Amino acid sequence: MLGCGDGGRPDVYANSLDIQFERVDGGYRLPDGRIVYDDKPVPTGDLVRADATVNDLGSPDGASGDGGAGDSGAADPDARPNDLGGDLDAGMPLEDVFMAPEDHVDADMEDVERCTPGMTRFCAPSPGIPEMVYGRGICRRGNQSCSDAGRWNDCEGQIDPRPGGEECNNLDDNCDGIVDNLFRECGNGPCRVRRLVCVLGREVTCEPNTAARRTELCNGADDDCDGFVDENDMNTSNLQESCFTYPPEYNGRGICRSGTRTCVDAGWTPCDDTIPQPELCNGLDDDCDGVTDNACTDQ
Repeated sequence: MLGCGDGGRPDVYANSLDIQFERVDGGYRLPDGRIVYDDKPVPTGDLVRADATVNDLGSPDGASGDGGAGDSGAADPDARPNDLGGDLDAGMPLEDVFMAPEDHVDADMEDVERCTPGMTRFCAPSPGIPEMVYGRGICRRGNQSCSDAGRWNDCEGQIDPRPGGEECNNLDDNCDGIVDNLFRECGNGPCRVRRLVCVLGREVTCEPNTAARRTELCNGADDDCDGFVDENDMNTSNLQESCFTYPPEYNGRGICRSGTRTCVDAGWTPCDDTIPQPELCNGLDDDCDGVTDNACTDQ
C-alpha cells in the first residue's frame, strides 16, 4: 500500500504480489477487513499495488528513486509519491521502513516475525515440552536461521524426549537426567515389588520378593504369592480347613467328629462338624461322654 503520513503504520506489504488493497478514505482496507490509516484522505475505490517500493514511487518532488531527475519508467504510474510524507532510502521496501515487527503480514495475511538475513537463534521449545529438558540426555535445542526474505526458516536439529519414553540403551531417552531409569513390577501379593530392570544398557530380570510369602489365609488376598486368592494348595478350589466347634477332648469320642469349612468371599462358611447330642437308646454314644446308652431315652 502507499501513503504513510505518520511514518509509523504499514503502507506497502512487500512479497505479496498477488494481493491488492482497497483504498478507503484515510487508509487501506486489508483482505481480512482491517483498515490501516494514513493522514491524507484519498479517493475511495483506488487500488494500490502491494509490491510497490520506494523505487516504484519516486521521490516526493518527482525525482527518480535513486535521487536523480525523473525519467520515463522510473516511477510506477499508480504511485502516489506525495503520500510518502518524507525522505526515504531509494530501493528499500516501504514495509521495512514503516512496519513494526508486530504489523508484518505474509501474502495470506497471517502475522509473521521479521528478521535480518543471516541471523540465527534457538528454536522455541516444542509444544508441551518444558524448556529445562533441553541439554539433558538426548534432548537438544534446534536452531533457526533468517532467510534472504527476512523470514525465520523452519527449526532444524531440535530433539525432543522420545515419544515412547525411556528405553534400555544406556541413554537418557526421556531427558529427565537419569540414564536407563526403567522400572517394572513383578510378583504377586506381598511378594510384588518394583525394581530397576536396566543397567548400562542391559536388561535385568525383575525378581519378586519371595521372603514375603506366607500361608494362605481367608482374607481376600494372595498370601502365598501364587497368583490365586483364598485357594487351596492345588489352586483348584476355595480354601478349606478342618474345624470342630466343641472342646477338643470330645472330638473323636462317640459320634463327635470334626468337620470342614470353606472360604467364600473372604469369609468362612459354617463348620459341618458333629458335636454331642442328647443320649438316645440306639447303641451309640450320642453325648460323646465315652459311655453308650447311659441314661438314654427311647427315640
